[in-house]
Amino acid sequence: GLRPPGGQNQPDVNAEQARLEAMKKIRDSYVELFNNMLEKKRRDDDGFRNKYAALTGEIIVGNILAWMSPSIREDGNGRDKMDYYGRAEPTPYMPKNAPIVSDSEYYMIEGLDDTIVKMVRDNFTVQGTSSLDVNKASLLLIHSLIPELTADALERLEKRRSDETLGGPFKDENDFWGFLTQIGNYDDAKKRFAERGLKILGSNETYHAVISAHVETTNTTKTWLADIGPLPPKDPSAISTATATSPKPPPSGPSGPNSTSTNTSTATSGTDDYDSLSVVYLKTE
Repeated sequence: GLRPPGGQNQPDVNAEQARLEAMKKIRDSYVELFNNMLEKKRRDDDGFRNKYAALTGEIIVGNILAWMSPSIREDGNGRDKMDYYGRAEPTPYMPKNAPIVSDSEYYMIEGLDDTIVKMVRDNFTVQGTSSLDVNKASLLLIHSLIPELTADALERLEKRRSDETLGGPFKDENDFWGFLTQIGNYDDAKKRFAERGLKILGSNETYHAVISAHVETTNTTKTWLADIGPLPPKDPSAISTATATSPKPPPSGPSGPNSTSTNTSTATSGTDDYDSLSVVYLKTE
């Protein structure tokens, strides 16, 4: 028979509903952020506006989530995601259905060409973080998060963080918000950051390492680029499919999935210690 309202499993239903609502809120915030970035790029760049007139944050976020989640069957356009990956040229391949751990994966995601990948890579990280480094973040990202900033305010922010005589890089969260307070009222922006759990200059456990070696006898140089940090938490629903469905990169150009990038996370993925640092992305040039 039917369980009456308020029955034994009611708390589980409420918990699941709360989880779904929280996930939707996070997704909506990313959609809004991408829409803000796209709109600003369209205003500033005629070529970008003409080429990406129909692109939306919903499409970008939807395609990225469809690449990562085995439970999501539709892409950002509302189509079966396998309609794209199953018809990819010259070789069809499977979506990963697991968390992204390498920037190189972006090139394999539906709808992400060089221009959009650059936008994503310049403003987001595959590492789990809830911190915004306002000393390094692009003005496009900062403006997308704080749309109240005027062109003059953005120019003053850029001068401040790059000029030691004006104070130089922001030292902490209070320094950043204090600077904005001198320009105008940004209480609403500060409140949004708090609601999203987004911190200014919070702790960052991800590092970017560059190592170069030069061989004089052959006059050649080899460079290694590595991102070092904690691996993403395991997704129990994706562990069994992460290896089986990870795609073999199809042939492509130098910037595509067949580049010299190598995901080395498999070397440490057999352990359960996801708090330790690992080489999560390695690229040679």
